[in-house]
Amino acid sequence: IDSLNFISNTAMNVDSKQLVVSLTDHIIFAYKRLKQNQVISNPFVMETMQLYSDAYHIAKQVIDQLNAALDVHFPEDEIGFIALHIASNTEDLSMHEMTLINNVIKKGID
Repeated sequence: IDSLNFISNTAMNVDSKQLVVSLTDHIIFAYKRLKQNQVISNPFVMETMQLYSDAYHIAKQVIDQLNAALDVHFPEDEIGFIALHIASNTEDLSMHEMTLINNVIKKGID
């Protein structure tokens, strides 16, 4: 909850209801995968960091908070996935970009 509040307070133009739902689901499944030692590679971490640096910075802070609160260590791949969630809700993205982001997120969840 603190992490979601942090995003809402930090990110501009955020659709908080949609973001809360998508991030909550993602974080729950990411946590379960982490506990089961299932690592999901995000091949677009560097691109996400470069294209959506603000969202990436926010996601990094969220992951740091989650790592401390849950006593875990989410990999950098998860920072990229969360940054895409944030970017998709805060950036003025085209439908093509949204489709690409959703495909990356789905591949990360599957």
